Amino acid sequence: EWKAAVLRLYPGADASARYNLGDLERLVNQSFNSGLATLGRFSDYYQDFQRIARWLLANGKLYRNEERHLFQQGIPTSLWSKVVRRLEITLPDHHPEDPYDVDQVFEGAKWVLKGTDTSTAKTSNGTTGIHSSSPIANPPTVPSPAPKQEALELATTTAIVSALERLEALLTSALATSAGK
Repeated sequence: EWKAAVLRLYPGADASARYNLGDLERLVNQSFNSGLATLGRFSDYYQDFQRIARWLLANGKLYRNEERHLFQQGIPTSLWSKVVRRLEITLPDHHPEDPYDVDQVFEGAKWVLKGTDTSTAKTSNGTTGIHSSSPIANPPTVPSPAPKQEALELATTTAIVSALERLEALLTSALATSAGK
């Protein structure tokens, strides 16, 4: 009873208000704008995202698909396109309209970023310096399909056309060889 009375004196000190969706959106925005060019920085983002998202999920303040979309929105476009290519190879049956699971994206990013700096940008108190009062420069919008779906479709179409052209060249060469015998 005493603990409850003390917690009432300090708004936000109780466990029911540990994080809010704005905290997660700020992290996503700052991650997108800072660039995640190294495995260490991406790992920081993943760990910070998981800490906040798990709490929000456990407390019914976030849905699983929202979590997946938000995590993907925090990844800069240039890195995201490489991660998606890796995921398309490792998860060929994944439906393109469904967001990838956070852990799947992390595994894809680890593969793409292997060989980069693994040091982290953690401060002495174990955080990456994300401040909850930081304004959102590009606030995430309502969750949308996977980022740059049109670009993904174009890349897939280009890859198919290229494969068909190589196949046509092989068949033409084989026909020419067999006709010459």
